[in-house]
Amino acid sequence: MGTNVSSSSVGFSLSSVGGTWSWTVRSNNVYGGSQLYQVDEILTPWGRLSDVESPIPADVVEAMAASISDLRGQLAPLLSLVQGVSSFNVTVTEGDSVSSAASVLVQNSGAFGSFMTATGTPSAPWLSVDPSSLSGVPRGGQGTFNVRVIPSTLLSNSSPYVGTVNLQDNRTPSTVIPLTFVVTVLPKPAISLSVTDVTFTFSLSTMTSGMSTGTVTVTNAGPPNSLLNFTVGKLNNCSPWLVVSPTSGGPLAVGGSSDLSLSLTTANVPGIPGVYTETVQVSSTTASNSPKTFTVQLVVTA
Repeated sequence: MGTNVSSSSVGFSLSSVGGTWSWTVRSNNVYGGSQLYQVDEILTPWGRLSDVESPIPADVVEAMAASISDLRGQLAPLLSLVQGVSSFNVTVTEGDSVSSAASVLVQNSGAFGSFMTATGTPSAPWLSVDPSSLSGVPRGGQGTFNVRVIPSTLLSNSSPYVGTVNLQDNRTPSTVIPLTFVVTVLPKPAISLSVTDVTFTFSLSTMTSGMSTGTVTVTNAGPPNSLLNFTVGKLNNCSPWLVVSPTSGGPLAVGGSSDLSLSLTTANVPGIPGVYTETVQVSSTTASNSPKTFTVQLVVTA
């Protein structure tokens, strides 16, 4: 029995009484609804069945029934990767928050009328998949699995870690596509500050400052291979007279440094003599000694 697959139907043919008999099986499948199959366009060796008076041979009747089963088989979904990439390298730092590892685009490459359900199953507790399942993906339709790394239990001295996420469709037997994730874990950096305090002076009588700018150097004092990213902020936030720039920096390799510029805004200096204090905080989500602080004093004289 011959078979010819088109975009919306499957054609069949069989050599039997009188010559070649052919017919088409059409489907009208609705996700969550009915699956309808119709045999039509029956051609006998003498023309269309509707135009001639000819009994259908038994072997042709049996073949027509079997062709519906063949069609059902050809309507199976088929999971495939859109980009075709199945291996990923990810770098995290000990203590990192959950990190995005990959967005994997998949599609149903099965025949017309098929609907795919696909699941993503991680092999390791430090991998997660969102969503865990895609359902009702029609032929040619696409969906995305977002894979994340959970670094909270990962250590640099056990790096690299290798895990898989198995993608699987609802075929029988199912198609399984393993995605491999190699995770390199960097050790925690450490924050080092060049000073612990900075002092500005300002004279109200002369409206001048003894020091209008200052510099504090941030250095990564962590172990080899560590990387330091940091943010800077005024902890008390009671000093409109102080400007700190930049407010973030990194990544700094071991021994690498970045300068913070401190400047005095004279227009915002308090008009009453006294000593005014601000605490500046340097923070990192991964540094072993975060946060670190230094004090900035403003001495206002008459």
